[in-house]
Amino acid sequence: MSNKSVVSNTIILGALAIFLSSAINLIMVPFITQRLGVEAYGFVTLGRNIADYAGIAMLALNSFSARFMAVSYMQDKQKDFSEYYSTVFLSNLVIGAILFIIGAVISIFANEILNIPDKFAIDVPILFLGIFLSSYLMFASTAFQSITYAIKRLDLYNLIRNIGLLTQAFILVALFFCFEGKIWYVGLAYLGQNIIIFILCYLVKQRYVSELRARLETFSFSRLRILVLNGIWNSINQIGNVLNSGLDLVVTNVFLTGEIMGIISITKMIGGLFSTINQTISQSFHPVFLQLFSDGKQDELLKEFKRATNICGIFANTVFVTLIVFGRDFYRIWVPSVSNETLYYLTILAIIPSLFEGYISPIGYIYTLKMKNKVPCFVTIAGGLVNVVGMLVLLTTTSLAEYAVLGTTMVVMTIIYFIFNPIYMAKCLQIRFTYFYPAIMQNFALAVISCVLMLFCKEFLPEINGWLLFIVYNSSLAIILILFQSIVLLGKNKTLSYIKKWGGV
Repeated sequence: MSNKSVVSNTIILGALAIFLSSAINLIMVPFITQRLGVEAYGFVTLGRNIADYAGIAMLALNSFSARFMAVSYMQDKQKDFSEYYSTVFLSNLVIGAILFIIGAVISIFANEILNIPDKFAIDVPILFLGIFLSSYLMFASTAFQSITYAIKRLDLYNLIRNIGLLTQAFILVALFFCFEGKIWYVGLAYLGQNIIIFILCYLVKQRYVSELRARLETFSFSRLRILVLNGIWNSINQIGNVLNSGLDLVVTNVFLTGEIMGIISITKMIGGLFSTINQTISQSFHPVFLQLFSDGKQDELLKEFKRATNICGIFANTVFVTLIVFGRDFYRIWVPSVSNETLYYLTILAIIPSLFEGYISPIGYIYTLKMKNKVPCFVTIAGGLVNVVGMLVLLTTTSLAEYAVLGTTMVVMTIIYFIFNPIYMAKCLQIRFTYFYPAIMQNFALAVISCVLMLFCKEFLPEINGWLLFIVYNSSLAIILILFQSIVLLGKNKTLSYIKKWGGV
């Protein structure tokens, strides 16, 4: 299968994964908020965030595992490949187990650590325990997932993700419709999802590199040192990300109310789906980037970066414009019990950084290829500190409340994505500092133009009064936007070739 075919299949399967994840959340959020209250969903998101905090330590080990395993495999260095595999797999088992024990302690004492209503005093600790155990399984499957990078078959991993999401959906439906509603069902569903992913990733490993085994004799402290020394900067960078956005719910839980925490959780869920779209599409290009980088083909690599930026930009703009145009209608029919005006304006604050992330996400792999993570880490940490200080100052001196929580994050992250990253990425490749800006600005201009035109056109459409009309409008708008931007950014001939290929013509 050719590289472009694999990329196309990966994007399609990734889009399906995003659709399934979105569908699960679209059904789960109103179900939980209506039956258990909006604050209940806030604890679901908070539990996932706390698991992410624990996962920061694993980033030092795992962030470069796919890179080193794939390069050694592509260069036919079987000894190196085997040592990296054993090191990654065994280290994840041990370190992940330690983190799970810490998570279990947090779960047990959750009522003493957080402001948890009495009605959730038992459910929240069980929820957290399920989330932490599912995270451990996710860490344990990292070595298997990295193999899909090495064999250039990320499409298989996205297929596995889809099966995992279907498993999660089945567990949620079975539990919520057969028993009295409990928020810990969500933790159990995450656990089921990651059990399936672990098993299927292992089967892929057995199918393509069955001779590969994780053995103590091939465990290498020198390989572990290489992974950790290079990955430690990603862990530090993630601390900055936590300061930039991951502490939003903790701060809200302490300074504001459980209801506001639930509202912010909903908007962050939408922003998180946006980021997932960006990451899923951009990751589809990573094996190609790795191959071109390993072969030393810088000119071809730059062309692939430009193509990836435009393709990711098309999808990022489409999501952004549809949310701007139909966001109010979406919240009005999705969660009618919550103020749709508040949700809409908070969502705008949450998705502006995601728009620029969409343009940057594919070329962000430059930091991994060139192993240039120190400076970005310092910038992210500095931005995170500014964000937290700004947030606390605004919360204690103004009445902005929830808008202060997301507003400071929006400003800081937009500056990092739009100003710092493109310039430093160009420096890492030793090309002119403005190299990536033409593509970024062209994508952004299309987003602005599309927003203005579509908001104007919406004034002449009948009011949305239910899901059917909402889906028709959004689907039509998405198709129009994708076609329009594809023709502008990729050209008419390339757009037609993609339509024929994906349409089976």
